[in-house]
Amino acid sequence: MRRTAKLSTDQSSPTEHGLRREPARKTGDAALCERAIAVAKPIDVWPADALRRLAAASHVKRFRRGGRMISCGDRIDAAWLIAQGDVEVCISGPDGRQFTFALGWQGAIFGMLVLFDGRGMPHDLNALSDVTAVKMPFRAIEAELAAAPHLWKTLAYDMAWRFRNLFEIVNGHALDPVPVRLANALLRLARTEGEPAGESLAIKVRLSQQSVGDLIGVSRQTAMLHLHDMQERGLISWRYGRATLLDMAGLQALAASQGATRPD
Repeated sequence: MRRTAKLSTDQSSPTEHGLRREPARKTGDAALCERAIAVAKPIDVWPADALRRLAAASHVKRFRRGGRMISCGDRIDAAWLIAQGDVEVCISGPDGRQFTFALGWQGAIFGMLVLFDGRGMPHDLNALSDVTAVKMPFRAIEAELAAAPHLWKTLAYDMAWRFRNLFEIVNGHALDPVPVRLANALLRLARTEGEPAGESLAIKVRLSQQSVGDLIGVSRQTAMLHLHDMQERGLISWRYGRATLLDMAGLQALAASQGATRPD
């Protein structure tokens, strides 16, 4: 006798039979927010639940290369996490002169000083490439800090590191000769933007002649003069805006020296 399959009329869900339904995987901007926030320093050490809540409150904003993301003095209501792309951190004068603090910084968070003191943004933030940023509302960050006050310490340590880095830059501009400033600028870039290239260290962010000059407070012509001198000495390789540090010990020795002079 041939048996026929009996169709089930049971409408109960898998969980009612002891099977746990997997949550839907997030896609698109929601997933990008979660991924970027989970690895962003210094908040990457925060509890996972706190980071998920922060991601849920955040949203993505995109910028074209060359665009101004934030202007000095802007009253912002969210911290900006650079999820993809490179940025320029600088201040500009009315005469067009520019002082650049840093380049690159994918994965960095900007705007925390505004969270602390409620004043305007202390610098400009420009897109060096196409940039994807995650905006994390201050109210969401403050809610997590109120629930776990010990998390303030992670922000304090990060702010201390940034201030020390800033003092190093200001000290160099005020006291150091150009070759020393350039060596220190390249070493700072290596710390935040370096990636191994054999026995050398390549700077990921592309550097224009003008951006190097802005980093060390000189014209692009002077910057290139010293870059070429470093290349001739075997300290670096420079090709179409791509810098590779070949001799870290030599660069560190130059950065620590005080008597370096302009090459002939």
